[in-house]
Amino acid sequence: MLCKTINTYKDYFINYYIKISKKYFVVMLICTVSTAYSGFRQNDYKYPVNISIDSNLSKSQNSRADIAHSIISVLAKASDDYNLNENILSRIGMSYLIFFTSLANHEVTGHGMRALELGSKEIIFSFNIFGGTTFYSPILPFSLYKSSIVSLGGNEANYLLSQKIADNTFLMNDFTIDPITSAAYMFSYGNQLFYAYVLSEQLAGHDLKAHAEYMQLMYGIGSLTTAKIRAKSFIDILDPILLTSVYSLLFGQNVKVPSINLSESITVVPTIRTVLTPYNTIEYKVGGYIKTYDKLMRLSISYGKQSKTIKTNFKNYPELYQIYNYIKDEKYVNSGLLSSVTKNEKVKKHNCYGLELKLFNLLSLNNINIGAVASLWHQPLIDTPDPFRAKAKTGFLFSVDASYQLNETLIITALGLYKTEGYVTGEFYKANNRFALSIRTYL
Repeated sequence: MLCKTINTYKDYFINYYIKISKKYFVVMLICTVSTAYSGFRQNDYKYPVNISIDSNLSKSQNSRADIAHSIISVLAKASDDYNLNENILSRIGMSYLIFFTSLANHEVTGHGMRALELGSKEIIFSFNIFGGTTFYSPILPFSLYKSSIVSLGGNEANYLLSQKIADNTFLMNDFTIDPITSAAYMFSYGNQLFYAYVLSEQLAGHDLKAHAEYMQLMYGIGSLTTAKIRAKSFIDILDPILLTSVYSLLFGQNVKVPSINLSESITVVPTIRTVLTPYNTIEYKVGGYIKTYDKLMRLSISYGKQSKTIKTNFKNYPELYQIYNYIKDEKYVNSGLLSSVTKNEKVKKHNCYGLELKLFNLLSLNNINIGAVASLWHQPLIDTPDPFRAKAKTGFLFSVDASYQLNETLIITALGLYKTEGYVTGEFYKANNRFALSIRTYL
């Protein structure tokens, strides 16, 4: 939950650490697959185990989020098979294992992968029974936007995990969620709520507090504060899947997520979310899952207005001034630090928006299923020496995946993706191609 640079916190004793490496990925893969085939009984509810590799494997958020999702499925299946859902103490015990899986996803998939992507050479993780810390070597050349992306990485990775959970709930289980998967959705989707309303800001390395500080150094004092984040994050509580998950976990029952029937053939489950961004915009993301006949899609629209101020007297704000002096002392240039703004300068606050459409089963031919994702956004540039005055740019993402049913239990999927420069959950910030191959089964 905390994120610190290695050189700044050398005196921290690391109780337990895992260096990001191919060995770690292989060990997790073997453990997950071996557990998946340990003789669970079959029923109509489907728990996915999905292992994926892609062209960005050493830095991939998607591959590691798939591992976290698979571990959650194994725990949920075990709880179902051994009737643990019926006992509240058993559910509490299982929920703790789910919490720790979410925590590891937050640290490894989130902070760790983002730090590696942006140029850190060494990542170390520390865990205790209720929390964790990511240590990473300095990302050079230093830039405030990179530090912000790393700080947001933990919440981002758990939001990605919550999307994978929801996708399976609606695609394979007819809008129904079980108690243990519900706990996973609560811990992953609710990660930002936990930081905003529960975790003390006095705790060193508080992710949202750090993000707010970076934004003020880039876009002016008071442009983003934790109070503003709390005021807007409240809307996340209204997410129907989150509310259903709370009920499912409390009462130990499989529960169907409430839906809206627009007609006999069209069913909609609305979703809502606030998304923090490294270009100082809190975006409202609304949409939903739409099912028509045997087709399922996820549609979302996001909007927010960039926040800026002309206040740059950091000396009056000790915590900001400490970072300001660090940048100046190290003589980092092009860091994105806001130096000064004249009173007569016209400050442009960009309107930011995005549109995403995911088609789960666009086309089906025999044992082959074709899916696609299209995403469009308009957001300010941040990889620039002066993000305060940067222009906004429109970008896009497009991917196609093809799944083949090998037999009754195994599905293999190939995916190809292209995106332009822009901040998108689970994807590299820079423009890139990504190719992935995965194998999936359902317990």
